[in-house]
Amino acid sequence: MISLAGAINDNHVIQIKYGKLKGKDTVERRLEPLAIMFSEYYFYVV
Repeated sequence: MISLAGAINDNHVIQIKYGKLKGKDTVERRLEPLAIMFSEYYFYVV
């Protein structure tokens, strides 16, 4: 979480990998995060 906040402050592009719920595919994305939001039990990267 701290490294993500640092990437937001420094305007860095981050790379994430996640698995889809249907199937066994792994997706890789490059993001330029603007903020982190927290709602109930989940964190969201905006």
